Amino acid sequence: LLLLQDCVMACGDADAPATQLQDCRNALYAPSSTGFHDQCLTALDVCRQFLARHDAAQSAKHRQLVELVELVRDTLAELSGSATTFDDGLAASASRFDALLSLDSLTQIKVQLTREVGELKRLSEERQRAWTSTVTAFATRISELETQLAATEQQASEDGLTGLANRAAFDHALKALAATRGAHFVLALLDIDHFKRVNDTWGHLAGDQALITVANGLKAAFRTDDVVARHGGDEFSLLIKDMTLHQAETRLLGAIDAIAANRPATDTGDLLVFTMSGGLAEFSAGDTTRSLLQRADEALYEAKRLGKNRVVRREQVYIKHLRKP
Repeated sequence: LLLLQDCVMACGDADAPATQLQDCRNALYAPSSTGFHDQCLTALDVCRQFLARHDAAQSAKHRQLVELVELVRDTLAELSGSATTFDDGLAASASRFDALLSLDSLTQIKVQLTREVGELKRLSEERQRAWTSTVTAFATRISELETQLAATEQQASEDGLTGLANRAAFDHALKALAATRGAHFVLALLDIDHFKRVNDTWGHLAGDQALITVANGLKAAFRTDDVVARHGGDEFSLLIKDMTLHQAETRLLGAIDAIAANRPATDTGDLLVFTMSGGLAEFSAGDTTRSLLQRADEALYEAKRLGKNRVVRREQVYIKHLRKP
């Protein structure tokens, strides 16, 4: 179930199947597993539907790229045709210039020369109009395709519910940041405590509202240069740039307090009550994305073990700290 959950999350906005699979995993630890088989079948069906939609989106993106290639090909063909027409006109005009050499009358030569100059000017203007029309049409179509591709790219990197970056976009940003020379940032993992209880008590719509509230609170608390993402389910991840571990912890605690002060109301008028736990780790020399994620995850686990509703930071272990006094 965990492997399947990771697979669908890698495809992008997979909230529904990921939640269903997480519920199946939770059911494994329940005192009674009644209905577990049906629950798994339902989760698998949701996964199938999600993957079908994902394949359709990929096909749409492929069609857009095919359209772009065809557009370039057609435009080149049109430009080539225009050039051929122009060259044919020049060749005909050159032949008529040759005929001028056989004329004896200066008046006839001037009349014919004036006519040929006019023809060359007409050819030039006609080619300019054709070129302008082609370039304008080409630019318009390119702009349309760029808009379509940008929308497709945004859908592939954005969480549909909260508008935050999704897991795939976060992983890409983390790899890029870790590979940057002199990078200084803190990774934070944050999730809602007992989120299943929120869904069970107030319903899934209320659970969605809780996720949106957390997302908006995190976006408001951190800078546009920082990366705020929905890691999956009720878990959020942040890349906090150019801050020490202590500064990032202070900022995150302030965000959590602000979120708690702006709790949304349910359909019944009750305020949603939930707490959050977080884990932080600072990127250090020798770190990989894997080791950094592991430290942040260990800090989050420690926050859960200590009773939840808190933030724990995991310091990097240096060799000098291992020396005995």
